[in-house]
Amino acid sequence: VRVVKGLCDHARSHRSQIAVSDIAAGMPAMVPDPNRPLMRTIPLSAASRVRASSPLSGEQETERGFWNTTSISLLFAAITLFFGLVAMAILAPDLFYSSSSHTVIAPDESLPDRDQNDLSAGDPASVDRLALNSGLARFSPRPTFIGNGLPKEGADAADQCLALAEAFDLIERKLNVSDDPSEAVFRDWEFEINLIATGWVLADASTRNAAEKSLLEVLYAASDRPSLCDRLLQSLTPFSGKIPEPIDIWRGAWKTRMLARITGLDNMAPVVVQQARQQLESTIRNFTPKAQDKPVDTARDWLDIVLNQLVRGLEYEPRAYEFWELWLSAQRELGRDDGYDESLLYAMELILQTKVDLARPGPSVNVLSRLLEMSDFQRSPVVRDRILGCVNSSDIDARDLGHMVDRCLAVDGLGFQVFNVSNDNHSVGASTSQLIERFYKDVPVTKEMAEDETFYSNTKAKDLVAFKPQHDWRDYLKA
Repeated sequence: VRVVKGLCDHARSHRSQIAVSDIAAGMPAMVPDPNRPLMRTIPLSAASRVRASSPLSGEQETERGFWNTTSISLLFAAITLFFGLVAMAILAPDLFYSSSSHTVIAPDESLPDRDQNDLSAGDPASVDRLALNSGLARFSPRPTFIGNGLPKEGADAADQCLALAEAFDLIERKLNVSDDPSEAVFRDWEFEINLIATGWVLADASTRNAAEKSLLEVLYAASDRPSLCDRLLQSLTPFSGKIPEPIDIWRGAWKTRMLARITGLDNMAPVVVQQARQQLESTIRNFTPKAQDKPVDTARDWLDIVLNQLVRGLEYEPRAYEFWELWLSAQRELGRDDGYDESLLYAMELILQTKVDLARPGPSVNVLSRLLEMSDFQRSPVVRDRILGCVNSSDIDARDLGHMVDRCLAVDGLGFQVFNVSNDNHSVGASTSQLIERFYKDVPVTKEMAEDETFYSNTKAKDLVAFKPQHDWRDYLKA
């Protein structure tokens, strides 16, 4: 820039022209302007003069500069991309770890309900149990409403369940040596109960059984002291009102099952059995334990009671899918039997009884579809009979009902209409006159009826959509 400015100043001053050879040779051929400060002249070296004299020197320097700049830019881009990926993997791990193979759940430090002062007040071993979770918990993927809906509280509690048997044994020993145990013992008991109630769905069966066996031993040790026994059983009381958090569904189901198990023990002290039964009666109305009932049946009864809250909150509860996910998880863990299928069907019935427009997409439709998907129509007689009973009664064959739906879709301009969909004939073996004589003596007959014509008129469906039922049960009975 300085050279160009100097040449421009020299040309404006109308001085003698400067030859190219003078410029290339590095000679100070320009006459300084007396009105401008003298510009310092830097002589060119021999190597510089050779490069300057070459006609390709400028292009070579430009090319080398281009590749040097490009290489540095690519290097910095690669470094920036690498550190960007590392930062995203730390801040948003869900984007890098798919739930299709395993669901990785970080432990939740907020699970224990007591502070460090409470822990130090008890036995030091209780502090060591909190450090038992040495790594991330991994669980096989399960159907879920929210993608990876296994709660972190449950995963953390399931990891710590390994030490529960030993913890309950320690509480039992303290009760045996002291007639008046300290508050630290009750805090430890409450903490261990909350731990297994939170993580029982995710804990393996052997770990859970060992912990529950040690829990019963604690109740055996306290059975000769009714006041102590009552206080211990209070920790097993499930929720009887509104469920505040989704994880409380797991806790309530386990506590109900445990109380039902205690009521069925023959070798347990009567005072313990009676107290457990009273707590169940206060939670489940009309609780009447039967000999053939199992603890899981009582737990399902409690889960069915919770359904009322879940159905009411479907359209406005922001965590509705989380509540339903944990409800389904608890049902699956209790076992896939007839009781499991009946609970799913009962949930579907409650949703169908609401005033929500199921023709509009929304949470109610999503949950209803999931429940129907999880019902085993092919293998479960309970599901098959209940669902077919909705559409295939003695009044209408399922194929004729499908024909009616097809006709409604084919006819335009119906608007809002209500149809009676039935077969042309009634569903009993007696004739029409016999039925009128026996059941409808005081009902006026407005028209002459055929010998087996149904009282449930489908004339409107025939007139408006050309409905023609074709599957009469008598035809199949004759065949």
